[in-house]
Amino acid sequence: MYGRPGRPASNGMKVALVCYNLKWEGGGQRLIYDLAHVLTDTGHRATVFAPDTEYEPNAYAELQRGVDIRLVKMPSPYNWAPLRANAFRRMLYKFKKERWLINAARIMAAQFPVGEYDVINLHDQAYKFAYFYRKREPNIRIVWTNNDAQYLYLPHPESVIYDWGSWIYNKFKDYAESRFFKVFDAVQVIELVNARWTEERGMKANIIRPGVDFEKFYDPVRDVTSRAKQKKVQILGFGNLNPSRRYENIVEAVKILRDRGYDANAKIVCRDLWKNAALREKLLTLTKDWGLDIEFNFNGVSEERARALRHESDVMVLAIHLPPPRDGFPWQLIGIEGMAAGLPLVLSRKNGLCEVLTDGENALFFEPLHAEQIADKVQFLVDNPERRNEIAKNGQEFVRKELQWSHYTKEILRLFEGKS
Repeated sequence: MYGRPGRPASNGMKVALVCYNLKWEGGGQRLIYDLAHVLTDTGHRATVFAPDTEYEPNAYAELQRGVDIRLVKMPSPYNWAPLRANAFRRMLYKFKKERWLINAARIMAAQFPVGEYDVINLHDQAYKFAYFYRKREPNIRIVWTNNDAQYLYLPHPESVIYDWGSWIYNKFKDYAESRFFKVFDAVQVIELVNARWTEERGMKANIIRPGVDFEKFYDPVRDVTSRAKQKKVQILGFGNLNPSRRYENIVEAVKILRDRGYDANAKIVCRDLWKNAALREKLLTLTKDWGLDIEFNFNGVSEERARALRHESDVMVLAIHLPPPRDGFPWQLIGIEGMAAGLPLVLSRKNGLCEVLTDGENALFFEPLHAEQIADKVQFLVDNPERRNEIAKNGQEFVRKELQWSHYTKEILRLFEGKS
């Protein structure tokens, strides 16, 4: 075991949060900024480090206020966007990304201050930093927050060459990454699937589930009885634009509900980070062909507008799903925010949130990729407004009791101090 226990919380700790992606508005970025604020508010010092090429001042601009952010100069940016090309170019693209990550770890470790911090908290792709920085400061406590599997073999039936190449690449990664996985004092994960991935690679996984600032997102559960009598319902979809979000399933569910005589609609916030024109066109074409008037926002929205959308909507749907062997998708803070705001949550049964939620009690589950089941669940909520309000209130109360930032902060500080 490397490192040392962190300084006891009562004396205040100096914590460095290292992240490679502050360009986007996503759960990982929100987690970092919220953690920085909470650490500061509880008497600690938090500093966020990131490559200068991977930082966007307008991404969560409101959350960035008051956060000490230090940028490290990088010779070139990382290409986060998935490549759509032939098998050879896609495999070459993977190796180029890997080379960037190793180079970034070396550069950041070489420039990082020695002796200034008690704990270094690495997030996601920044984990390689620990291997290089250990050589400069062997006794520093390093905790890796691993929100998702960093690599995983996924079948590619459309290309035998790429499928075999991907399988070989992932076998190689298990061998090559072992040196990086040996140097952490602790690893924090969010859900069971990622805990298994972590432990299969020789690390102990500490499951600490992040939540939200309940008071910040709280909105009383709205009485929708009058809307239910008119069979009106507005669905809210939220996240970045990529195929795994399955927004087309929400669009189809709206069509099914319309066909059943319901005045259904949806507002979908799907920021197009990767400039996926084909997917945008697919969603818009489906909407037009089915005569729907769904509102898409491909540019994202402000925190203020997000709050308004939650207040205006009747139900939040998370249709996100990746096929086997991934077979699901990890924790989504956006769903917790929706529940805190008084919305009933309808989500895929393979969503990581299902590990703590209970179907029919504080949320409603459906089988992934089944738009008709989404429609069934939403219809149930419209037809049974009392049960709808009960599920919404139960979900809100669950967030208040189990998924508050206070609980997450207490557990993450214990991990930083070496007590977990």
